[in-house]
Amino acid sequence: MTETLLNTVRRYVDAHANADGLAQTPIAGLTTIRATAPTGLLHAIARPLVCLVLQGSKEVAMGNACVTYHPGDSLLITADVPTISQVTRASAQAP
Repeated sequence: MTETLLNTVRRYVDAHANADGLAQTPIAGLTTIRATAPTGLLHAIARPLVCLVLQGSKEVAMGNACVTYHPGDSLLITADVPTISQVTRASAQAP
């Protein structure tokens, strides 16, 4: 039986997430994040990362560019970059 990425991540997060929705994995540097509601703005220096949106939506601003990411979209950051981001669509039924 083939299991989708979304179902695999959902099961892992259900079993391992802390109260903030963060679940560290056994793979160094790989973390899953589950938000059950839209968030406020998060100002950060993003280190190199890959972000894959499985459900909901997220906005990320870097400089003058602001991009909205939807399910199936991915973001690749290859250098330390100041960002402003927020989850714009999330719910308990579709985190």
